[in-house]
Amino acid sequence: MLIAFGFAALRNSLRAKGENFFSLLGLTAVLIAIPLFIVNMLYWGFYLTELFQIQSTHYKANFPDWFLPVRQLFGLISVTEVALTYFATFAIAVSMKKAGWLSKTSCFFYTLFSLLAFTIIVLSAFLTEPLKVPGFAVSIPAFPFLMPYFMGVNLLRQAGNKINNPY
Repeated sequence: MLIAFGFAALRNSLRAKGENFFSLLGLTAVLIAIPLFIVNMLYWGFYLTELFQIQSTHYKANFPDWFLPVRQLFGLISVTEVALTYFATFAIAVSMKKAGWLSKTSCFFYTLFSLLAFTIIVLSAFLTEPLKVPGFAVSIPAFPFLMPYFMGVNLLRQAGNKINNPY
């Protein structure tokens, strides 16, 4: 949830600098992605754990009939959440470039990696099982949030440099 607050604060600062469109896209995407992320983590951390415990205590070898459709549903929730997070990172990077907070080179790499990961995760929803591995790799929970994290570190470093050297 702190990620959403950070994006909201960043969007407010970018709007004050005159960049409205891409910062609004980024904030909207992350505000949709964060609840999906929470629901997806509940599925992996609580639901599956409970299901496996029930199965192991009742010595059932088969999953219930409804398990596969629920698994597919949460697979699509994961794809949506991760794709929106990468799209938000892309939009915020473009917004920061327009506000003068990112160099052309940094913006290029943030947008390149965001669009590449976005494409990989969206395509993985339509591929067969062995070809889904790259999609799994870019959807590991920490990965979609690494680039926004590095953007934040960059902004804090720039703010620290301005405080230490006001000229």
